[in-house]
Amino acid sequence: MIRNARVSVPSSVILALVTLLSLVFPAALAEDDSRLRVAVIDFDTEALQASWHFSWHWSNLSRSAAANLAEELFKTGRFRVIERQRLDAVLGEQNLGDSGRIDPTTAARIGKILGVQLVVIGSISEFGIKEQGARIPQIGKWKWGRGIGGKLVTGKCALSARLVDTTTAEILAIGEAESSYKFGKGEFAGANLGTTWDSGMASKVLSKAVEKLARDIAAGAANVDPSTFRGGLVGKIAKVSGDKIFVNLGSSSAVKVGDRFTVTALGEVIIDPDTGENLGGIESEIGEIEITQVVGAKLSVARPIAGSGFAVGNKITMK
Repeated sequence: MIRNARVSVPSSVILALVTLLSLVFPAALAEDDSRLRVAVIDFDTEALQASWHFSWHWSNLSRSAAANLAEELFKTGRFRVIERQRLDAVLGEQNLGDSGRIDPTTAARIGKILGVQLVVIGSISEFGIKEQGARIPQIGKWKWGRGIGGKLVTGKCALSARLVDTTTAEILAIGEAESSYKFGKGEFAGANLGTTWDSGMASKVLSKAVEKLARDIAAGAANVDPSTFRGGLVGKIAKVSGDKIFVNLGSSSAVKVGDRFTVTALGEVIIDPDTGENLGGIESEIGEIEITQVVGAKLSVARPIAGSGFAVGNKITMK
């Protein structure tokens, strides 16, 4: 009978492994920190019609192009792409979610709030679908018009993108690209044999053009130094416990121990007496805090440097 044997690992071996891991992983983390932080805003589709006969609305196309480009930029290994949820939240706070085109100045402002060095704004100037094919009707067992046929569906697009430096609002690179994709579709006795138009097909049409844009953007960002962008990052106080102030910014925003933030508080909120709309309030600076510990991707601990009365929800802005 075989019994489980307990293996004793010498402490010297464990120490050697720990030392090796400490040498390998900090290097990987340092490399990760050196990547450029970028946000990709949904593409502008103003040049297109609001919808087409495939019943696929343009807003889906706008987001699909941005998501594909974000993925391609991440694959290059040079970029840390801001998560979609966080970008949507900032656009909503700035009332820019459905406002149409975003110019470089606005993109730079959004980028500073997100704590990114670069923002990509793009547009879709062409997106067309063309069908070619024929059908032979059958009479008898099947109803008229439900015969045998086939179609070739071709999707074509044209995209452009601009890479914006969030510190200067300067356009660092401009890219333009076109691509197409063909899909086959058959029909027999009224049954469709093939694919139905959906977001996956749109992504295939966009793919080659998006890949070229990603290469153009990477080339345009080749000389951007990640360390040059520090100021402007915005967050909020999440908790106050004595002299410990917890904030909702962390390693994902490249926050470091020693970073200092100005703290502002929102005064009385003014409500429109006719519509009940929140008109906002006047912000006032109440102090300054310094990061003492980076806990996680979205959490750091700070200590007060100046001022008092810090509370949950106070805005913090990196100096």
